[in-house]
Amino acid sequence: MNSPTIYKSIHYYIFIIILLIITNSFSQSFKTVIATGEAPGADENAFLNAKMNALRNAIEEAVGMEIYSSTFIYNSILQGDFIKSMSRGFITAEETLEQNIKILQEDISGTPRPVAFFKGKFTIKIPDQSIKPKFTAKAEEVRKVQTLLKKAGIANAS
Repeated sequence: MNSPTIYKSIHYYIFIIILLIITNSFSQSFKTVIATGEAPGADENAFLNAKMNALRNAIEEAVGMEIYSSTFIYNSILQGDFIKSMSRGFITAEETLEQNIKILQEDISGTPRPVAFFKGKFTIKIPDQSIKPKFTAKAEEVRKVQTLLKKAGIANAS
């Protein structure tokens, strides 16, 4: 192979790589949503938890949620179900719209219950949803179920 042919093939591969990068960046879309979150308490930790709940709610609203489950059967007897929910997205911009404390009186005694409240406007980058993660129960989760079944006196849990 002579030198001009090598350079042509290198240029060809570079062109293909650039094309793939550009195509991948355009396949992802963005969505802007307004979401809220609440958490019990009135301290800094409560506000942080309220903001985290708002972030989670924003991604779930923009992208949706996927539910995955796995069933653990031993000796033809159901031993446990493992259920996980997942939502995929990236927060690229956020704007705080409201952050305050609400007072709730839900208990019988009428004791005021402070709740941290966060409302924000979020821009979410939505990745390619055609790539689905595989879900299986982790061995640690299976061992926990087996241990609980042994403690309960169920002989099949080995």
